[in-house]
Amino acid sequence: MKNLYLISFIFLLSCQKNEANRIIAGQCDVGDYYFEFSQPLELNMQQDSSGKYIIGNDSLDLNFDGIYETKLTHFNWNMDSVQAIHNEPSGPVYPYFYFYGTEIGYSYVVDYCCGSNSTATYYLSIVDSAETIDHSFEWRHWYQQAFFQTNPTTYLSYGPWFYTRKTAYIAYTFDGKLGWLKVDAQDSISPKFMSYCLHK
Repeated sequence: MKNLYLISFIFLLSCQKNEANRIIAGQCDVGDYYFEFSQPLELNMQQDSSGKYIIGNDSLDLNFDGIYETKLTHFNWNMDSVQAIHNEPSGPVYPYFYFYGTEIGYSYVVDYCCGSNSTATYYLSIVDSAETIDHSFEWRHWYQQAFFQTNPTTYLSYGPWFYTRKTAYIAYTFDGKLGWLKVDAQDSISPKFMSYCLHK
């Protein structure tokens, strides 16, 4: 009988460990760090000092400790200045939307050009609702990662988020814990952030 109890106890510990090592996109357990914006978060775009570009920044506190662990940056052109931007000696900086910080689930897109030549660009992975997030994901640590990044040549992809036109999730880890960020990407140029959860 003691052996039976021991086996049951080990099985229970194993189940608890598996639950701690995965999270379901869009779902949170009691006790998890969860935050839902009263209104979807859109970055407030402001002109830079040159008047050529508009830039928006914001941050997220993932575990409610008063420290903002992630940064969102949207960089775009002031469309009235497109000609001046293209005439800059160094060439234009192309619009992008980056997610900085934590450990981020990523994928990469391989683009081919001119025969066998290719290049790989890394983007945030798109996670669908109810999809399992676990440590088998491809992760990049403390690195800027693009939602989308427009490119100077037509053969380079803008990335999967640019074309998704739906609500989806970003997978991340922080301090060894798994989490998700819910994103309304119906308007791919201006995604809206709806809620986030960090599994305890």
